[in-house]
Amino acid sequence: MATYDKLAEYLLTRDNKISKAEIELLSKHLKTGGKFAEPELKFLAALRSKEGLTIEDGFDDLFLKALHDVVLASGALTDEGVSLLNKHVGAKSTIDADKRKKFFDKLKKTNPSNQKFLELYEKLFPTPKEEKKEESEAAAKPKPAAKPKSKKKDSE
Repeated sequence: MATYDKLAEYLLTRDNKISKAEIELLSKHLKTGGKFAEPELKFLAALRSKEGLTIEDGFDDLFLKALHDVVLASGALTDEGVSLLNKHVGAKSTIDADKRKKFFDKLKKTNPSNQKFLELYEKLFPTPKEEKKEESEAAAKPKPAAKPKSKKKDSE
């Protein structure tokens, strides 16, 4: 029996692009019970990594939704989930930085306690420490008093 993911990949990529209509088709038919599972994430990741393939707007959103579903499948972000995040949307990711930041911020709000996630988050989106240090130092320094203006009397 043939593997249908290879057939689907061939049919989707034979024209070297994934259109919006194909993205909608993938979104509709890859979910089970309204959620994506790991095999579907792997399929989408294989499509994303295909050389010479033009992918229209919306695919990265679909991919991030699938990744979100998979890393939170157990209800909480696990260390294995963090490894998947690093693999698919880590420092080498080609997904737009703003989209990645929003994605990670959403995960951070719902799962603020996983230490490996927090370390990955800080690695990818470092808090500008110099900026914070300068701001706190500026706030701590007293401002110099304004010099009084000397009043010169005009002599007549």
